[in-house]
Amino acid sequence: MGDDGFWIEADEVAPGTPLTCRYTAGGASQQIDVRFQPQPGGQFIYTGARPTSVSVVMSGAGIAPGLFPASPMSHTTDFDDDGRQEMERRRLQQEEEERRRRMRNNPPAY
Repeated sequence: MGDDGFWIEADEVAPGTPLTCRYTAGGASQQIDVRFQPQPGGQFIYTGARPTSVSVVMSGAGIAPGLFPASPMSHTTDFDDDGRQEMERRRLQQEEEERRRRMRNNPPAY
């Protein structure tokens, strides 16, 4: 993922395959339809701001054998930076609460 978009890397997808890209960037959810254009390093999709979540699915004909329409592409990862940050914040908060509880139950001996 980049500061203003994301790359699609999918060796098993035929060039020209229609894709539906759903993403959240700048606090707004968007959906666009593109045709896959394989390039070294992947096909870049411009979003205007750093995406916090991305989903890409094949949406029509031109799908390589063994792949099905509207199935998530195996080389595309869902990102949810906001969700991960919230989970990490909660984990750290729980650890701190547990540490404080232990200190109350086991005060220093000196």
